[in-house]
Amino acid sequence: MNKQRLYQKQSQNLSPKQIQFLGLLQVPIVALEKRIEEELEENPALEEEQEEEGLEREEGSASFYTQKSTSNYDSFQIEDKQETLASYLLKQLIGLDLSPSILFLVKYLINSLDDSGFLKRDLYSISSDLLVNNDLVVSEKDLKFALLTMQNLEPFGVGSNNLQECLCIQLKKLHKENTLALKIISEYYSYFSNKNFEYLITNLNITKEELKNTYALVEKLNPIPSAGFSKDSKLASYIYPDFIVSILNNKIQLSLEKSNLKKIVVSKYYSNLLRETTDQKTKKFLEEKIEKAK
Repeated sequence: MNKQRLYQKQSQNLSPKQIQFLGLLQVPIVALEKRIEEELEENPALEEEQEEEGLEREEGSASFYTQKSTSNYDSFQIEDKQETLASYLLKQLIGLDLSPSILFLVKYLINSLDDSGFLKRDLYSISSDLLVNNDLVVSEKDLKFALLTMQNLEPFGVGSNNLQECLCIQLKKLHKENTLALKIISEYYSYFSNKNFEYLITNLNITKEELKNTYALVEKLNPIPSAGFSKDSKLASYIYPDFIVSILNNKIQLSLEKSNLKKIVVSKYYSNLLRETTDQKTKKFLEEKIEKAK
């Protein structure tokens, strides 16, 4: 006699959007760029976001200030020196009147710089490393003084935590008379990097010409302190990760290392056309293309 049994079974069906996402997730950056270019050609509902008219085109566009895209700084690294950034910085310490303990800390910070010349780690993490690896207790005051000493070395901007701080240091050192540029970068950086021109002009009560001059000045600054210096490893010039995972203030952060990806959006024209059309065949076609674009 057959017996009936009751049991539960869990299953998950992936939607087409999830399948597409999982497929793109496996694609390397270079292949992803090519994949997006192909989709732009095939799908009329997908297009590159158009730049704002007027000011951006007049001032030649601030090329390395587009949010959510990793900037291409290759133009700053056309010619490499035979000297590394670390050795160049260490030479500048020779003439400084520093105590042995501070000198040790400055050298330690120099050796903690990343390939771009930034100090991505916070001072608390560095002091913990010194305690664990060197059995050395360092005060926060001494570490801050050592960091300030390193940031006073050339090239200006070295030892910064991020691009914003790097630009601020250069403005203070090289263009201290331009208080407007420093105010914009230090207090309105997100609006500046997103090219929110109207907001900056209105809230700072400045003219388009003043903002244009600020963009022109900032574009002349060096976004990578290590630009032009040779690398410690020959492989560093040829091998680039698709992305970098770092821990800042006990939080995991993910960032693209090198990418020429442009911001893409769903076409407003085709979205409006979908709402207005009454032809079912056209409506179905547009729905498929817009869904794929999303």
